[in-house]
Amino acid sequence: GKLLLNLNNPLNALSGLPLRQQLLDRRFRCLLADLQEEALSILDRAAEPVAQVTPLPPRWLPRLLRLPTWLFKPLAARMLRISPEARSSMYDDRLAGRSTEIDDLCGAVVRCAEGVQQQAPKNLALACLVRKAPTGRWYSAAEIAAALRT
Repeated sequence: GKLLLNLNNPLNALSGLPLRQQLLDRRFRCLLADLQEEALSILDRAAEPVAQVTPLPPRWLPRLLRLPTWLFKPLAARMLRISPEARSSMYDDRLAGRSTEIDDLCGAVVRCAEGVQQQAPKNLALACLVRKAPTGRWYSAAEIAAALRT
C-alpha cells in the first residue's frame, strides 16, 4: 500500500514542485495513477497483498487521482493537508546530487514484474529518467509522460 503512494516520490523529484502543487495538477496525478495501476496489475499477478494505508482501498486510488481537479480537491482534502512547501525526500536527494531510493520504489515494481514474467514499462522508464536526470533539471508532466511512452 505504501509503495503505491510512494510512487509519487520520483514524479515529485523530477517536477521540482511542492507536493501540494503537484497533486493539484491533474496531469501529474494521471501519471501517478498510471504508475499505480501498473504496480497493482503486477502485484495481482504475483499474488502479493496490498495493504490499505489510506481511507480508500488501494485499487480506488488511481480513479481518485484521475478525477478533475475541482472534484479531486474536496475528496482528497485530507491528502492535501500538507505544508505548501513540502517536497519528497527524493526531491531533496536529487537537489543535493545524492543517490535516490528509486530502486526501492519503481525498481521494486520492475523486479516484481520480472519475477512473474511480466514487464513494468512505465515504472522502468521512470526509474531510468530519475537515474539519468541532471541535478537541477526539472521536468514538466508532458516531458515525463513522453518518457513513459517510449
